[in-house]
Amino acid sequence: MAGVEIAGLALAVLPILFETVRAYSNVHDSLHTFRHWAKEVSTISFELKIQREVFFNECRLFLQKAVDAEAAKDMIRDRNDERWKSADLDKKLGAVLEDSLELCCSIITATHEVVGSIEAEMKRFNVLREHQRDVRASPAPSHLPKRCH
Repeated sequence: MAGVEIAGLALAVLPILFETVRAYSNVHDSLHTFRHWAKEVSTISFELKIQREVFFNECRLFLQKAVDAEAAKDMIRDRNDERWKSADLDKKLGAVLEDSLELCCSIITATHEVVGSIEAEMKRFNVLREHQRDVRASPAPSHLPKRCH
């Protein structure tokens, strides 16, 4: 692979990694809302949580090659961390990966596409989530006995 192509890939690792972390978090939050509604959703939520944690652990290990362990942990925890936008950090990650850069980018991109697809599907449940919030926020009917309020 030519040096210019490698440099282009190196600058693509961090943004797609960030987007995948963000998408996993959004999907997890959406499934968390519905986990009590059906056993199937609960099972899917648990399996997704496992995959999310595996992915996040791999991300932390990956980031630790370019920043210290605490910084990597902070970046995974805080999606607003300015280091996600660091061109210097992206270059360091590209240098760490060397010959594995293209494969790593492909894996992260594939993961991002799958999680993004799940995230898009989960948006269909926004109406249900809003309804659930409205029901929780509405006062109990006045004709119910006091113990039901």
